[in-house]
Amino acid sequence: TFGNVTLEALSSGCPSVVEKKCGDHLVEHGVNGLTCASGDFESFYQATRTLVLDPQLRARMGKKAREGAWKFERNIILQQMAENYKDAIEKHRDPTFLKRHMENPEGRGCNMLSVFC
Repeated sequence: TFGNVTLEALSSGCPSVVEKKCGDHLVEHGVNGLTCASGDFESFYQATRTLVLDPQLRARMGKKAREGAWKFERNIILQQMAENYKDAIEKHRDPTFLKRHMENPEGRGCNMLSVFC
């Protein structure tokens, strides 16, 4: 999906820590939150820790988060969500897609959700 939960957090002034592959259309690393590589749990931990321990950074990113969230118009979001669902449906119709993706080096160790992001 588009990332409505993340967008809601941003619009509330909450900087977010997201997976880069699925969330970088909403979160600009170091501006309104932090992005981490898929499966890099240490990176997620460190990013969260950074925001918890640095109130000035958290406040600065929170302000940018709130300001930036308003650029996303509902009609554009709905169109992007429809395109994401259409893409997922097309991938689902190909019975070899998931197997091919999970077998290539980029897909190894990924969860199934990341395949569709």
